[in-house]
Amino acid sequence: MLVDNFSVLAVENCMLSDLANCLSSEKLMMLDNSLIGSIATETEDSLFKRRRISEKLQILKEGMLTLNHFSRYKPTGRLYYILDLL
Repeated sequence: MLVDNFSVLAVENCMLSDLANCLSSEKLMMLDNSLIGSIATETEDSLFKRRRISEKLQILKEGMLTLNHFSRYKPTGRLYYILDLL
């Protein structure tokens, strides 16, 4: 786990170190409204995919609840902790 966190931090630092220079407030103010809109909005395809994945996640959560109901013990672990957060 520590190695994964270290790797993520290294990549983030490398990628984000010059972000302030790339996206200065002056440069952002010069962008056209249509360009800002195209960056900020979600495409119909990605919206459809996100909704479909959310529906599948809900079905999986309900299935897990059903299985836990019939289980003698409640499983523990990181996956179940993450699903409880969703």
